[in-house]
Amino acid sequence: MAYPFTQFPKFGEFIQIAGDEFQCSLKDLAYPVIPEGGAPLSIHYLERLFEGKTLTYVIDIQDFESRMTPTLLRSICTRLKIPLERFNLDLG
Repeated sequence: MAYPFTQFPKFGEFIQIAGDEFQCSLKDLAYPVIPEGGAPLSIHYLERLFEGKTLTYVIDIQDFESRMTPTLLRSICTRLKIPLERFNLDLG
């Protein structure tokens, strides 16, 4: 089905599929310094080992139940070399 009519995955669903099918993992990088009066800070990123190279994509996940936009999904797939066809993003 062409992607204008496709329901895209939720963040949590995407992370599960990316991990199971493409050996991606969600990781956290914590800052060593906590801002005064603030909470600890961390960056979430997806990581994939592909053809001997470590590919990463920094991602801001606010809600694992939110649907991904086609633009974000395409960007992540392209960066991590995940086939666009897997998520119906191929238009050809």
